[in-house]
Amino acid sequence: MSKFGYHGQVLHVDLTRRAFKPETMAPEWYRTYAGGELMGAYFLLRDTKKGVDALAEESLLVFAPGIIAGYDAPGLAQFTVAARSPITREIAFAQCEGAFGRFLKACGYDAVIFRGKAKTPAALIIEDGVPRFAEAGWVWGNSALESANLFARAYGLRREAIVSLGQAGENGARFAAIVSGAGNQAAGMGVGAVMGSKNLKAVVVIGTGGVKVNDIVNTTNRIMEIMREDCMLEDREPLHWEKSWPQLVCGVEEINPTALNRTLTWDMQSMSLPLHLFT
Repeated sequence: MSKFGYHGQVLHVDLTRRAFKPETMAPEWYRTYAGGELMGAYFLLRDTKKGVDALAEESLLVFAPGIIAGYDAPGLAQFTVAARSPITREIAFAQCEGAFGRFLKACGYDAVIFRGKAKTPAALIIEDGVPRFAEAGWVWGNSALESANLFARAYGLRREAIVSLGQAGENGARFAAIVSGAGNQAAGMGVGAVMGSKNLKAVVVIGTGGVKVNDIVNTTNRIMEIMREDCMLEDREPLHWEKSWPQLVCGVEEINPTALNRTLTWDMQSMSLPLHLFT
């Protein structure tokens, strides 16, 4: 089966053992867990031990862009940060805009799952699918924006390819945000505190790859139609994502859009994509 919208693997990062483990996911898995919140919830529910504290070493931190992140169109680069919230002790999702989601997909992974705690401040560098750790004590104590600028200059990157913490996250403040690039924030529910509890200062992604589109011409035309419709709305209300997101996915994947819009129910208690629509 051809891969459209995903690479087929995620990356597990153990900060305590300084180890990496790619995990290959079946094509059918992506039909149910298409990315973002769904993917984050899957790994949290599968791999989190019962009763583990949100700020414990065993706690997970997941970065997951969506299935349509990484394409050359505005508004598609969102990603989700998922963790157990230190505030509610429940699953927490923080969505963030900016180009980091696209750069992460360009590295060859559909999600990165952190566990453990680094002994000293650390950063994760992923360059075209090859991960490595970097010492981050030299930027510890800087704001998130200044940290992104320092990493960008050190690696010759755009700062949009970096997510980082500021002093709030370093010190475990439960209102701390994870900052993407120049100021886009994955904020709320304490996800910044979870990242800080792992001594993880930043994630830097360097990628030259991408993901394939099933029908690039029709997908591009549909994106332009949605943008034109959005601009012409008299009440300036944004388009409902129930209208636009499934139709974009239909262009990325080989799906019948009529069947998808008719059959798919966006129920937060059972958000899964029916398998028969993708075959």
